[in-house]
Amino acid sequence: DLHLHPTFDLEAHLRTHDYLAVCAGGLLWSLPSFKEIFAAAKRVNPRLACILGGNIVVDFSSQILFEYLDIDYLVIGEGEITATLLLQHIDVHGISPTSLEGVAYRTPQAPGSHVRNARRPFLD
Repeated sequence: DLHLHPTFDLEAHLRTHDYLAVCAGGLLWSLPSFKEIFAAAKRVNPRLACILGGNIVVDFSSQILFEYLDIDYLVIGEGEITATLLLQHIDVHGISPTSLEGVAYRTPQAPGSHVRNARRPFLD
């Protein structure tokens, strides 16, 4: 939590290992922090998958989030399962998860646009 550790050097930490992804999530008021986190991740490794989840992706426009943040994926709704499946998909396939429920992602074929897959059913 960068609010609890404001002097934490995320870029230096990301350089210590070969990470698959950077994931963050929360509410709309954290938008400036998300911008900082994902920009730092992309400065270290432009190919690093950046994933955003939490209430912000349900309560806010996907288009605006993709335009404002250096993110590759949104986890929408039930993130406990979806985030795990998305990380497995990225690790194995390294390409867009066209059939994974609860995910939105940038489209490499059409820069500036994204695809929003069907929402994952509720767990309860």
